[in-house]
Amino acid sequence: MQHSAGSWTKAVPMLLVGACANDPAPVLTGGPVAPCILEQSTLVLADGTELFVEGQDVFQVRGEWMQAGAPSYAWSVAPGRDAINLSRDAYVAAFHGPPARAISNPLGRRIGGLISTPLEDGRWAAIFDEVHPDSMPTVPLGYWYGEHDGEEWSLLEPLPVPAGSELSLRESSGLVRVGDRLLWIAYERRGLEQPNLRRYERADGVWRSEPLPDESVELVVLEVDGGSGIWMLLAGEDPDLPGFQKSIRLYREGLVEGRREGTPRELVSRVAVVQGSVPEIVHTSLQVRDGTAAVSWALASEVGVRAFARIGVGAGRAGDLVVLDDNALHLYSMTLPDGSLAWVAEHGERETQRKELRLLRLDESRVVTAATAPSPFTGFFRARPSGPNEVLLVGAQMGLVPTETPVRSLILRLSASC
Repeated sequence: MQHSAGSWTKAVPMLLVGACANDPAPVLTGGPVAPCILEQSTLVLADGTELFVEGQDVFQVRGEWMQAGAPSYAWSVAPGRDAINLSRDAYVAAFHGPPARAISNPLGRRIGGLISTPLEDGRWAAIFDEVHPDSMPTVPLGYWYGEHDGEEWSLLEPLPVPAGSELSLRESSGLVRVGDRLLWIAYERRGLEQPNLRRYERADGVWRSEPLPDESVELVVLEVDGGSGIWMLLAGEDPDLPGFQKSIRLYREGLVEGRREGTPRELVSRVAVVQGSVPEIVHTSLQVRDGTAAVSWALASEVGVRAFARIGVGAGRAGDLVVLDDNALHLYSMTLPDGSLAWVAEHGERETQRKELRLLRLDESRVVTAATAPSPFTGFFRARPSGPNEVLLVGAQMGLVPTETPVRSLILRLSASC
């Protein structure tokens, strides 16, 4: 999951493990580049209805891009009159089209959050929470698991949750496939107790869960690498370090024929350590290929949101530190089809408040800017590789006048080779 920076009053010293005097100074290069926007479109149904579906997840089903999430809004728009709201929370996903095709809310009631992943044969799966229709912040009423066959919901069942537990989908990991199983790490609260993590696994049509060791975790990311296993990235207070110190730590759990080895997860690396309550760790992400990991994150303080990545992390290898951006309002990492790494950073100019999208790539050990464009997004967005030199961006755009849709889903394709 992606997280935005919070508030703070004072910055404190920060230490990056392995990024001390022995590390080469990170180099950020790349001057102004002509923007290469290949597409800029919105979600519009065949009858002209304009949609907003929050893109919590973006992926392909039968070769067609779709986005899934909550909330959603549908609008009737016409020249010269105010946009009219037709529905709220009637949909949970939409194929991009054109024209767009909306996927209905299987509950017909308010959904607070949704995590999803593609399955085989054009199917996809989702976990979502039903929340009280008038609550703010949302009060969960129940949790559900559903499967969609590309045309309709083929399965809908309650998700088993321990009595007294409340799960926060927006703070949990994504839903990932591990062979014929599904896996996710839920952020669990139990009354006034310290929040903890609960591991959910679905195999043979049955969900099972178990609590993970008690750790104060703020962010959790899951990634699966077929050859090396399940990788988990945790960020937050580190109980194994003296005093109050936060860290970003990377764990691995091996697989045998797609199944867990039965051995405990191993700590691969403490990627970074942060002393004190600020800077805040945000925008964590993880890419794994052939047993080697790349970890990206940002540190938010009163002086900005500095974005970093550590490349080539593995057992006994701290990897190389690179600086990605000096004020990244949002940051997303990805692996392109050729296996190379790329990032999309939404850079914020502190003085002018302008926002700029930057497509970043590696040139050996240097970070170079491959493309730039003004950012039209309001808030967070998602970024996915859509070709060797193309990135798909999906996010929200707010209307500025009554005749514009108050909020709509905006789709961009950014290219580094046009």
